[in-house]
Amino acid sequence: AVTQATFAAFIGMLASFAVLGYYMYKQKPLFDYLEEHSANEHEIAPKELLIETFKEAIPFIVVGSGVTVFKLVDQFTFSNFMRLFTDYSDTQLRELFGIFNANPDKLT
Repeated sequence: AVTQATFAAFIGMLASFAVLGYYMYKQKPLFDYLEEHSANEHEIAPKELLIETFKEAIPFIVVGSGVTVFKLVDQFTFSNFMRLFTDYSDTQLRELFGIFNANPDKLT
C-alpha cells in the first residue's frame, strides 16, 4: 500500500504541475499587467512573520509527536495485550510487532 500511495502522490504532483503551468500560461497577460502597475510597496514585520510561522507549524509538530508517542505506547503494550488474548510465543509476537510497526507513520 505504501508503494501505491507514493506512486499516486507522484502522479498527483505531476498533474498539479500541469494544471499550474496551464493556468500561469493562460493568465500571463494579467500577471504582466499587474506587475507593470504594481506600486511595489512591501512592509514586512519580522515579529509577526515569526509568530504566524509558529502558529502554522504547531499542528504539524503535534501530529508528528503524537505518532511517535503512540508508536512508543504500542512498543510497550503490544506483547502484553497479545499474550492476554492469544497463545502466540514471544518469537511470534516479536515478528508480528515488527510487521505491524513497520509503516504506520508512513501511512498517516
